[in-house]
Amino acid sequence: MKNLMRTVWQTLKFEAACKLLAVLLVYPLLNGLFQIYAASEGLNFNAGIVTAFLSPAGVAVLLCVLAGATAFVYWELSTVIRIAALTRQGTPFRWRELWWGSLWGLGALRGASFPASAVFYLAVLPLTAVGYVNSLLPTLALPEFIYSELRRYGVPGMAAMVAIPLLYYLPAALFLFAPLYMALRRLRFFAAARESLRTWRRMGLRALPVAGGCLLWAAASTRIAQYWRRNRLDLTDFDAAFLRNLLYSQAFGIDFAYWLVRGALDAAAMALFVRLLLACADPGRQLCAQVDPAWQGDAGVIAGVVRRRLGAWRRRWAARWQRAGVRLGAGALCLGLAAWMLAGGAPPPLEHPPVVIGHRGCLYEVENTLPAFAAAVESGADYVELDVQLSADGVPVVVHDANLWRLAGRSLNVADLTAAELAGIELPASGLASRSGTIPTLEQALEWAAGSAAAPGLLIELKPAAGGAAALAGAVAAQVERAGLGARAMFMAQDLTSVETLRAAHPDWRIGYCAYGSAGDLDEGIWQYDIDFLAVEESMVSNRLARLARAQGLPLYVWSVYDSDKMLQYLQMGVTGLITDFPDIARGVTDGYLAAGRHSYRAAAPGQTA
Repeated sequence: MKNLMRTVWQTLKFEAACKLLAVLLVYPLLNGLFQIYAASEGLNFNAGIVTAFLSPAGVAVLLCVLAGATAFVYWELSTVIRIAALTRQGTPFRWRELWWGSLWGLGALRGASFPASAVFYLAVLPLTAVGYVNSLLPTLALPEFIYSELRRYGVPGMAAMVAIPLLYYLPAALFLFAPLYMALRRLRFFAAARESLRTWRRMGLRALPVAGGCLLWAAASTRIAQYWRRNRLDLTDFDAAFLRNLLYSQAFGIDFAYWLVRGALDAAAMALFVRLLLACADPGRQLCAQVDPAWQGDAGVIAGVVRRRLGAWRRRWAARWQRAGVRLGAGALCLGLAAWMLAGGAPPPLEHPPVVIGHRGCLYEVENTLPAFAAAVESGADYVELDVQLSADGVPVVVHDANLWRLAGRSLNVADLTAAELAGIELPASGLASRSGTIPTLEQALEWAAGSAAAPGLLIELKPAAGGAAALAGAVAAQVERAGLGARAMFMAQDLTSVETLRAAHPDWRIGYCAYGSAGDLDEGIWQYDIDFLAVEESMVSNRLARLARAQGLPLYVWSVYDSDKMLQYLQMGVTGLITDFPDIARGVTDGYLAAGRHSYRAAAPGQTA
């Protein structure tokens, strides 16, 4: 038991150091390299996030970032494994020797082992989040909107939701012992993977504790996720505004405390998990670690020179640290840095109180139909979001997909059918809907909004076909003008041409940009667009983005939010619009948040009076 507690304690200390390294050095360097190249390519959002890195220079940058991330993650996990092995052996060690031994172990990544290791350590393990947790990418999750779309496909969608996790849980289980052999025997990934399969075969009944440990970890993580459903802080949140976030952000202090607690729990659990793997896979204690393995050849010469230089540098600075003047200077530097981080004071007021926006109406009726819009308003939505495309005869119709297979079970393209033909196609009940629906025209949706006693606002998303952005923008603008609803409507699109066309025709309308991904920092480049608000996919939201949007006076809307805890978290960050399939849930969260009165606002919400 004493040895086991020593494993946990040493792992906790090492993981604290790793998190500092990730926050202060590794992530800034890798992210900086990525952002420098992305900035040189201009603004690349949505469809441009791939093409920005298709050049030889872009591929080289991606490979450098992947190499650095893979090396750091593997070094961290291999050091934890070495700590567990050394404490299990009862071998004393010094930290400098331990770290150098783990650097020696990076040789396991050489050759063809590198790309396979990158996929395993940067994708498979973070997606499963069971057993091995790193500081650079502790967890990885597919965006929620992917699952929300799959739910709309009925049985095939549900089958896909089951199949997708198998793609990463199965290799994670089969190669569970591979990190042990890579760290302790310096085997390359494929050799370590084969050894992992052999280990499973020869363990027999000893596999039961391992399977139990994995299930216990998964059950504990699920239980925690049920209790704490808010998003975890990521490394983008640890920037120069860290202290200001702690002082002024209602969300940041709560989430930072959870980040600390969860980091400690994960580190302790990983230490115990690795010890369990070692005990079951190596009962004869043949899988051992050397404190300071011998470096061979040119690598040994280079390592010797570097170690001597670092040792001399460390001794020199240790001697200087004894001087009172150096300590005072360091203290003054820290105080100056803290003052700089706190400069600027409290954030400005938000542009307007948060609004609830029904995503395609709501999930209680068939999406993008008049009953769905009415149900959204009855559920408390301030706005209804609807998607608009052009039919074959040039009529703006309200439908999301370019093809009707998902909605109607028929492989028909919207652009190939007239508005009358589209109106005659029945959309079977889906989601929580109890009745079928039909595809309305934008004109019908505008008539409904004009005649509704609740006077709801409209968030119209333009979804043009290739090359049809100007035509769609012109047709939508003409119909909104005729209906006289320009003041009650907001507009957005995922392509810049639609945004610019509408802006040129109606500079007085509220027009925003809708983003689901970016190549580079969205929060550094998006301010160059002439927009009135920004709508981003949920996985893109961060404290940094919310803070910068607030500083720019730009309302920030988030799509598509399903969880009430996350809704509250986003509001506490400073998000001013929740786009959701469940407006009744968002209404309750928003009303409770507004009742607390924690924020000030420049004006009333769009389309509403103060």
